[in-house]
Amino acid sequence: MPDALLIRECISEYILNFLVVRPLVLYALYPYFVYCGTRVAEPIPSWQYFVRDIFVSYLLNDTLFYWAHRTMHSKYFYKYIHKKHHQFKASIGIAAEYAHPIEDLLCNSIPTISGSLLMGSHVVVIWVWLSLRIVETIDGHSGYNFDFSPFHWLPFASKTERHDFHHSHNIGCYGAYLIFWDYVMGTDAAFIKFKSMKGKKNID
Repeated sequence: MPDALLIRECISEYILNFLVVRPLVLYALYPYFVYCGTRVAEPIPSWQYFVRDIFVSYLLNDTLFYWAHRTMHSKYFYKYIHKKHHQFKASIGIAAEYAHPIEDLLCNSIPTISGSLLMGSHVVVIWVWLSLRIVETIDGHSGYNFDFSPFHWLPFASKTERHDFHHSHNIGCYGAYLIFWDYVMGTDAAFIKFKSMKGKKNID
């Protein structure tokens, strides 16, 4: 388990962010959402609308997060920004959004809301998408590879073990939910080698 002081600091930061900072930011961004087409007063859209917008949100989030996260591992950004998140050598659920404010903006906030802004999603669709994204990232940081988790059912989904490896070895596996960019760019090679060697040891 991570150090108790680190956990308390993480919880304190969550309280500040989710009860003060995030509501103020969302309030300030509301005109931009409206400008992009977000509707509040209209009836809740059909399920096809939900599927379309959430699918686009997943793809955009995964792409933007991968490249922003990978950039955060460059020498300068890691030392001054991303190192805070990697204080958790063994990841736990609440570590998901424990980050420097610049990282929170570039890696968490912008990738997460980009799909909703692009699609001009209905506010209820945005709520569903944000709920899915928060639960999924907590699952990914939980430290447990639950087979019953619906986030692990897709063959191209990134399971918890990948992000555990990322935190414990501090290399590769930069994707958020999908393994696409790690696979294409070869940034999961160290993880695949590690898993292969671990499997041989278990057999022996």
